[in-house]
Amino acid sequence: MRGVVLIMLAMLLTGCTAGNPWRDAYVAILPVPQAASAAVGRAPSVMLADYSEISHESDLSGYEAIGYSTFTGMMHPGRERELAQFAREIGSEHVVWGLQLLHVESRTSLQPVSEWSDTRSRGRIYNPATGRYDQRFRGTHRTHTTAYVPVIEDRAYYAFRAVFYRSLTGR
Repeated sequence: MRGVVLIMLAMLLTGCTAGNPWRDAYVAILPVPQAASAAVGRAPSVMLADYSEISHESDLSGYEAIGYSTFTGMMHPGRERELAQFAREIGSEHVVWGLQLLHVESRTSLQPVSEWSDTRSRGRIYNPATGRYDQRFRGTHRTHTTAYVPVIEDRAYYAFRAVFYRSLTGR
């Protein structure tokens, strides 16, 4: 029992500390200076560029490349925030990044859509023995219908690339 609890705790902690893919794929060109911790408070400028034009060997006026990251994955709303956070950690003042679509996976599933309808009726019932409509009735009839509608979910996978720079004047 204790072993199961420890395994579950380890899995939970691993999930809570999910890695930053920019950090996980980082390749340093220059060592991170000791003063990088002082630059942590400053937000780096982040520029989106054409994926094919991003290279750690290209010159950027007034800056030197300190490292780069390249990885594949899905795009999500927090991807750029992760990039800026990691850039601050390593003391980068400027980041040029881009992405390129690799492929899209489509998955179709059937989702149930239910509909309820009530039909109310009232009237008289004919009695053939007496030849009259002598019985009254009231009723509600409930109908339930479920249709299965196809739903297509697309998952787009991208190649990501970023080059991290620091100012030449700030050294």
